[in-house]
Amino acid sequence: MLAVKDIASFSIIFGLLVGAFSSKASHLEPLARCAKRGSSLPLGTPMEIDFTKTEGDAGPIRQRKTWSPRSAPYFVRNKRPEGLPNTHRGQEIQQLLPEEPQGTPPYFVSLFDPERNIPFYSAYKVTPQQAPFIGKLHRKDAKGWWRNPPGVPGLYGTYRKLTRREPLSKGHMNPTAINTFDINSLEATFTLTNAVPQYIASNSGPWKIFEANIRRYAKETCGSRARNGTLYLLTGTSEYDMEGIIADNGNVNVFHSEVFLDDVKLAIPRALWTAGCCVWRDSNHTKDNRAESFAVMTNNAKDSNCLNQTEMSVSQVEKHLTPRGWPLVNLFPGEESCRHTENDVRL
Repeated sequence: MLAVKDIASFSIIFGLLVGAFSSKASHLEPLARCAKRGSSLPLGTPMEIDFTKTEGDAGPIRQRKTWSPRSAPYFVRNKRPEGLPNTHRGQEIQQLLPEEPQGTPPYFVSLFDPERNIPFYSAYKVTPQQAPFIGKLHRKDAKGWWRNPPGVPGLYGTYRKLTRREPLSKGHMNPTAINTFDINSLEATFTLTNAVPQYIASNSGPWKIFEANIRRYAKETCGSRARNGTLYLLTGTSEYDMEGIIADNGNVNVFHSEVFLDDVKLAIPRALWTAGCCVWRDSNHTKDNRAESFAVMTNNAKDSNCLNQTEMSVSQVEKHLTPRGWPLVNLFPGEESCRHTENDVRL
């Protein structure tokens, strides 16, 4: 039997060990702790949900001819992002409205992940002809709303179950509000191949505010008469959390924790990001383009205190999206100056 003094000594040693372990855990698993505060789901963990075929589900996806690199106008100089993890399995979807004939120019492009049933990213742009009319329409002007994608039976029903169970929403990759210059462009965004399960804390909070900043920049700066530029935008998902808000010195801390993907029908992404690059011709009419760029990234968290939404440069978000030991992601390979820190602008 332990004496009282032995018990006291044991308690002190045990307390020191627990304290040391807790201190270490606070550095290794900051977002796990964050997720436990009032959350019934681990942050960013995909849910396994039974895909029940619902009324109105379509048949197999109608295959469209994938664009050649010479005909991809939603990417700067027709060049798609390079180095994003797992995008080799993605299906590029030219986003059209139902019943539009083959050959109709798409309104934007999404790279859809058939394993997780969410997009890797959507690529879209605002031209100087479109920019002045941003805000002409409103979300309520869209008819039909969300469309269940062909070939993914029951996805709409799955979203419905999920959003009833958790404070999640259907988060647009290509946002509705930036497409309010044209009714067809607006309605084209309401497809689940352009959506991810996004926590309301983000979608109706800081993320919504930053989207408004992008619209203002597109309309008043990039697409203005003085500049006459085209704003190229990418909004995508990440399997990596952000440990904390990034300092301006460019140091990026990436919390590498992969989403469990086995037998998952719908994934809740760990993080969301947007990168934009305004490209215009200099006033001296040379062949050289000018560029100005920005980026933002946020955790997809239930708790608003865990979002860590951070405005950053394109080069910083590329570091966030690059797995350790991999070549650096290049979001705008068609225009190297989009990555230059001297061209970074804060919105």
